[in-house]
Amino acid sequence: GIPYRCLTPKSLKNVLVAGRNISVERVVHGSIRVMPVCLAMGEAAGMAAAKAATASTPDVHALDVSELRISLRAAGAYLP
Repeated sequence: GIPYRCLTPKSLKNVLVAGRNISVERVVHGSIRVMPVCLAMGEAAGMAAAKAATASTPDVHALDVSELRISLRAAGAYLP
């Protein structure tokens, strides 16, 4: 699995990244750049953005990751 924190750049507020531009070590990058993994990251980033946008204080870094996982599974997303 890819940790949610890989999708949230430290120095940018309310920005999510998915696909080839996430921060990982070189050996890992080969396996995360394939289309199914990019799809899963994009789906997670999109749902996280929607949840953050509707929060009382929008902040993608403060998102409850457990709640995000539950929502993704309920929507039929693939999570290892």
